[in-house]
Order: sequence, then C-alpha cells, then structure tokens
Amino acid sequence: WALGKAFEALSRVKEASDGFARAKTLGKKDTDIRNLIGYDLARTLYDTGKIDEAIKEYQKTIKTATDPATGLFELASIYEAIGQSQKAIDTFWKAYQADGRTEAPFRIAKIHRQAGNLKEALNALDAILRKKDEWGERAKAEADDIKLEMQENSREQLMELAGSDSEKVKEKALLKLLAMDKKDEFALTGLKDLAMSRGDLGQ
Repeated sequence: WALGKAFEALSRVKEASDGFARAKTLGKKDTDIRNLIGYDLARTLYDTGKIDEAIKEYQKTIKTATDPATGLFELASIYEAIGQSQKAIDTFWKAYQADGRTEAPFRIAKIHRQAGNLKEALNALDAILRKKDEWGERAKAEADDIKLEMQENSREQLMELAGSDSEKVKEKALLKLLAMDKKDEFALTGLKDLAMSRGDLGQ
C-alpha cells in the first residue's frame, strides 16, 4: 500500500493501481486495511481508464467504510463525468445525507441546470442556501442566476404569445408582461395598439 502511495505521488497511476490491488489481496482478511486501500484502488482504477472496475470498487468499499460519504461523493462525480446524470444526482444526495457536505447539492443543481430543469436546480440549492460556508455563498449566487434565467425564459414565451392571432391570448400575455415590469415598453405599446384596434380610446 505504501509503495502504491509512492507511485501515486509520482503520478505513475498504473504502478499505483497495481500496488493497491496487491495490497488489498494481501490484506483481504483485515477489514481496516481493506477499507483503507479501497478508495485508493478505486481512484487509480478510474485514472487508468478502468471505469467499470472503479465503480465496482467504490460500491464494495462504501458498504463497509467508516467514511461512506467520501466514496459516495467520488462515485457520484464519476457518474456525472460519464453522463449518467440520474445516478450522479441520486449518489450526490446520499453523500449529502451521509455527512452534510454542501458541495453535493450544489453539484446536483448544476446537473439539473445543464439539463434545463431550472425548478429542480432551485430545489437542490434550497437545501444549502442558509449554510455559512463557501458552497452556501455559491448557492445564493447560482440561485439568483437561475431565477433571472427563468424570468428571461418566461418573458420570451410571453412575447411569443403576444404575437398570437387570438386577441384574448395576446391581451393575457401582454398583461403578464406588464405585471413583471410596469415600464415594459413592448407590453404598453401592445396594449395600446390592442385598445386602438377595438376603438377603446379611453383604455
């Protein structure tokens, strides 16, 4: 195991992985040694491109590890990297539940946001918005960005509806735009033109 750590420090991941695998075999009857080596072996398996083997090693070690949260978080990061978004989300949540690490919900929110699931992203961030650490602060900034994006998306959709042939749909969309911003020139002009077309000079 020490030899594996030395190779790891030299960025010689293949030799490190071989060392950890050998150490685990030699210490298979000792639970403490097996758990100690498990995450190291899983990391180097991943670094050498043996993704499926790395995932299996994480899954085995997590079951008996005294620190399952670390394994869960790193496993979730692998799922995220290989595009298995739902598995990443589920595993990040397990990591958060295991030791409350605030980076996990933030990472979940980023996955949801990239997929266009903005409400789900906000829900994930809500778990850590009141945390007084780096990820709590970053969550606040991320939530503000998402709310702005949602507002912009909503405005674009309403502007499309305002071009409808249906007078009722058009008026409803323009009124919603005006509710969002009382000085919205597009909405005010649209409502004025609509009133003119009706001959409603008072409106």
